[in-house]
Amino acid sequence: MAEAASGLEAIQVSKRFGATQALGGVSLSIQAGEFMALLGPSGCGKTTLLRCIAGLIDPDGGDIRLGGRALKGVQPWHRDIGVVFQNYALFPHMNVAENVAFGLKMRRMKPAEIKAKVERALALVRMESFAARFPSQLSGGQQQRVALARAIAIEPVLLLLDEPMAALDAKLRGAMQLEVRELQSRLGITTVLVTHDQDEAMTMSDRIAIMSEGRIEQVAAPAELYLKPANRFVADFIGRSNQIVGNIVAAADGSLALQPDADAALRLPVPSTAPRQGRVLLMVRPEAIEILSGAVGVPAGMVGVQAIAADRIMTGDRISLYCQLGGLSLYGTLPSQAEKLAALPEKGAPVTLAWRESDAMVFAA
Repeated sequence: MAEAASGLEAIQVSKRFGATQALGGVSLSIQAGEFMALLGPSGCGKTTLLRCIAGLIDPDGGDIRLGGRALKGVQPWHRDIGVVFQNYALFPHMNVAENVAFGLKMRRMKPAEIKAKVERALALVRMESFAARFPSQLSGGQQQRVALARAIAIEPVLLLLDEPMAALDAKLRGAMQLEVRELQSRLGITTVLVTHDQDEAMTMSDRIAIMSEGRIEQVAAPAELYLKPANRFVADFIGRSNQIVGNIVAAADGSLALQPDADAALRLPVPSTAPRQGRVLLMVRPEAIEILSGAVGVPAGMVGVQAIAADRIMTGDRISLYCQLGGLSLYGTLPSQAEKLAALPEKGAPVTLAWRESDAMVFAA
């Protein structure tokens, strides 16, 4: 399958449903063997793009090419594409082996060849001992494995995953994400994942295409999307952040500062790259904020503000400390470790919040 892997290219693909423009001239290039995620909120067009690639709906305009081959007019079953749907779409009257064999039988392969391919596909997903069971006798995770085996049994040049983890509980979903990622890497098959779960996209994919209102906002590796978002939408959609809207003003020393809408008396430091005037949105990731007990000085090489500890929230792997600065709220996060929890200031105590200038992002408001 690694040898048969093919790159995918969408060129100015458009699709309208009545008055709704689902895709507005989307262009995307995916390399052979790459794992690409289409990520965005509901209604952004990601599923429509996947269905156009699969041939389940026809785009109104543009072109889709797989391995250099134009797919316009090619029926879905002639595209050499495997699809795993959100609800798995297993045939309830067929056992596991029969489900996996279905696509192979439709291709009129010889029984011995079908048997060998079914056994191989089930072994890849560790479901060979369940071959005689029916879907109703399987757990959600097991059904997901069968659906994946059915998709890869036909040895497709492209694998499409339409939110395949959505029906699984959080712990199983995390485990399956790693399993699917490892299997895709081992097979070397070009893969497109549609999801609204940013953690899932960042865990599984080589690159992510962020979509909004039928267009692509940014395509990049997970780390670049998080650390260097192209615009305000991407910065807001990926991860969590403190967001402060206000006006750029000159500080007493002549440097620039942000006067927040939430409290006109405050002045917050902004990066030197910020606009010289106008309204902006300042964003700082909570994990980039260093929390110092007391109204102490800001460490060298950092900027910061004085605040009052207001609340602390523990969410398993991290602790969030919410602080008040007049009419404004900021929060920082720390790993959930006993010594860090013990060192956090009590409610009402003074704190200093500091961050590196390079960790602040400024966008036009």
